Amino acid sequence: MSKRSNLMTRILVAASCVVVGAFAGFSVYIDSLQRDTTTKAVEENIASSGTQAAQSVAKWLNGRVTLTAMVADATGNVADDGGVQPILKNDVLTSEFMSTYVGNESGKFITWPDNPMPAGYDPRQRPWYQQAIKADARVLTEPYVDASSGALIISAAVPVKRDGKLYGVAASDFSLDTLVTMIKGVDVGGEGFAFLASKDGQILVHPDAKLVTKSLADAFPIDTPAIGSGIMNTELDGKPMLVSFVPVQGLPSVEWYVGFVIDADAAYSAIDQFRIAATIATILAVGVMLVFLATFLNRLVIRPVTDMTSAMEKLASGNHNVAIPGEERTDQIGSMAAAVAVFKANAVERARLESEADANRSLSERERLEREAQKARDAAEVQQAVDGLATGLGRLADGDLAYRIDNPFADRLDRLRADFNNSVAKLHDTLCAVGANARGIDAGATEIRSAAD
Repeated sequence: MSKRSNLMTRILVAASCVVVGAFAGFSVYIDSLQRDTTTKAVEENIASSGTQAAQSVAKWLNGRVTLTAMVADATGNVADDGGVQPILKNDVLTSEFMSTYVGNESGKFITWPDNPMPAGYDPRQRPWYQQAIKADARVLTEPYVDASSGALIISAAVPVKRDGKLYGVAASDFSLDTLVTMIKGVDVGGEGFAFLASKDGQILVHPDAKLVTKSLADAFPIDTPAIGSGIMNTELDGKPMLVSFVPVQGLPSVEWYVGFVIDADAAYSAIDQFRIAATIATILAVGVMLVFLATFLNRLVIRPVTDMTSAMEKLASGNHNVAIPGEERTDQIGSMAAAVAVFKANAVERARLESEADANRSLSERERLEREAQKARDAAEVQQAVDGLATGLGRLADGDLAYRIDNPFADRLDRLRADFNNSVAKLHDTLCAVGANARGIDAGATEIRSAAD
């Protein structure tokens, strides 16, 4: 029973391994497809949201650059510096910018609102001025510390030409608050946040103000992402995150990117749910398969093999009347039953031959014993005849002519007794006649002697 149980166990274990392997392979394949699909969906979502966000940022920044360019054009059209201040006092400029100003080649600085500047302030030494002069085109600066307020600002700067010659630079300052609000409003599905970065990896706008002007390595010290296309894996506060960048097209002089940070666990939560479902399905499938397979194998294989094994054991023990199970089947079990039936037929025939051989051996033994008994009887009969004749001859030698052998011999030897008795009788008669004749002769002789006398 243990061996049969081991066979069933091995079959079930092998089948379970096959099912688990098949489900595992299928799950890995589906998991890979779902992960690719999810990644693609995340990329598409980022691309869609990123494009909208980048366009919004570009439009907002370009609008400020355009306003600044209008200031530059207007400044280039006035005859002297006295006409610059009225241009800067425009209500639109006042509402859109923290300050609007013009610095010229002589170092003069005209601004509105007319906030006091630090002593020795020279606009020609400021980044916005130098970048605009160097580019000879509209420029946007990256965030820097405002000299008057000490706050982080961004400047739009445009060279001012007067009569075809460089006069100076018109610029405007705006805080990061609007950009921060704009970037915070980017829809990332509630699973992360967006930020703005330069092509060099400097963070320009971030929900965490402490990271502004910092590098990507400062924000993501582990698996620091690089500016580029595609989704990258990184960590943030020990949690796996996905990072992707969408370029902000159409900005003057700068290459900025809207960065997206998405919680990887949240993004791939559907995959985790699928893995759990696949695990449960695998366990259920294996359980159902084991029950079905155990029942199926027990009915179609194990039980017939067990019955056939029992029949073989009975045949081996000499019970040739046992019925062979499964002879009517046309499958491999039926073939095995047919082979066992041949074994049974051979066993029956072998038993018959052995019985006949035993019978023949018994018959030969009886015949031998009978022959030996007959020989013994013949020898006894001969010995009886020899002894009888010896006795008779001995008596005859002693002169006993009246002795006869009265005990009959065997039929085939009794003639010897009769002949002996007849011979003795004849000898007796002859001797009697001889004796009578002798007496007659003796009487005659006596008479002769008497006559002679």
